[in-house]
Amino acid sequence: MITIDIIWSLFSTVLHIGYVNLLATAASLAIAYRVYYALYVSPLCNVPGPFLARITNKRSEFLGAIGYMGRFARNEPREYGDVYVYQPNAVAISHPVDVRTLASMRRRQLGPYFSMNYLAKAEPKIAQNGILSLKAKWETQLAASVDGRVEVNYYKDFLFATFDTIGALAFGREFNALKNNDRTMIDWIGDAVTYLGMTANFPLLANYPASLLLGRWERSYNSVIDYAKASVNMRRGYLSATSPENKPESLLMLLAGSETSSNTLMWTVHLLMLYPQHYQRAVDEVRTKFAADYLIGYSEGRLGLPFIEACIYESMRLMPVTGGLWPRVVPESGITLQGHYLPPGTEIYVNLSGANLNSAVWDRPLEFDPTRFLDNEEARRNMFTFSTGVRICPGRNLAWIEMLGILANVLKDYDIAFPEDYKLRGPNVLDENGNPKVLDSRHFFVSVPQNPERDCRLVLTKRV
Repeated sequence: MITIDIIWSLFSTVLHIGYVNLLATAASLAIAYRVYYALYVSPLCNVPGPFLARITNKRSEFLGAIGYMGRFARNEPREYGDVYVYQPNAVAISHPVDVRTLASMRRRQLGPYFSMNYLAKAEPKIAQNGILSLKAKWETQLAASVDGRVEVNYYKDFLFATFDTIGALAFGREFNALKNNDRTMIDWIGDAVTYLGMTANFPLLANYPASLLLGRWERSYNSVIDYAKASVNMRRGYLSATSPENKPESLLMLLAGSETSSNTLMWTVHLLMLYPQHYQRAVDEVRTKFAADYLIGYSEGRLGLPFIEACIYESMRLMPVTGGLWPRVVPESGITLQGHYLPPGTEIYVNLSGANLNSAVWDRPLEFDPTRFLDNEEARRNMFTFSTGVRICPGRNLAWIEMLGILANVLKDYDIAFPEDYKLRGPNVLDENGNPKVLDSRHFFVSVPQNPERDCRLVLTKRV
């Protein structure tokens, strides 16, 4: 009887207050509790960071969905420090010492997709699908030019070249994207990246009927997977993985093996155009050591072109293509970083961009200065674009062979410059820090310019 009286009393109270008011009150109390917990009770309450990041995961999910994660990863360490709140139960770190500490917490075996021994044997095929195909396309365009000048889109051409290379090495198939100027597969991959990003940040979108909103992107994702599986079947014995394992591995090979290398090349060339003194030094270095039309191999480039190699390092530091945040979980022992104790279970996001721009490690961190990597092994250890420790990028050897081979031979054989009508960027277009302003970027799987079709144009002439 007492129980019935209590229930009736509560029901009468609800009727008196009204359902809408009751729901509004409950929501207000829930929000107030969440704010109070975040500011005064949470283990992260003394760690600096954005207010919204303390309250909800939706802030980081939204930034990831619109491609702004890389931009915030570059800027937030300067505002909040080397350790800051990223989500209610997560922090981001950007000091090189902390990055190494975290990388050593949990051991995991990563087998490289390509060993250097294998790549040394495959270097002729890498050159054939990369720099030689690129030169063949440009030479054809130059031969058809009236004045010996041709405008190229270096974002597209670098992407086509590295994409064809990974197709030949990983799948044994000739994509011929560069030769045919065919964007089909590349557009599929772009859509697949969008699909993966959206479903990772908003899992409900992966399920019907919400998945209908991602129709085109999901179809492209499935097209990539089907193509990759067909390629694997054509090379019987290439992979022993089961079908579920093939999906992420196949897509990872296409993405990590092409877009990362091509976009690093793209940013390197863009930065060299913004800093003409470094461009001229790179050109002088390669042309004094190698004759015109001599094909520079990887080993020759590493031994004979330290400044061009430094240009690639500096580009990866300043504009890392994988410049988002990569998650780890604090083990049962907990961990203290920069004086902040993080309890077990706390998520830690490694901010690679922040580490590469950390002013405690890098002098003038926002300036493109390749000389900082000349005869400086410590600088190379503090550059985390390939990650570090047991989690270091397994495809870094292939990336270096592609990037150094293409960049060295391009600078040796061609003169490049901005088109006359290109006013958007240049050595005299400065940012708020007084440095040449770099193209605005967006970040999903990799950092790319917001409008590469319009902005990644160069005038190409044959070396005199």
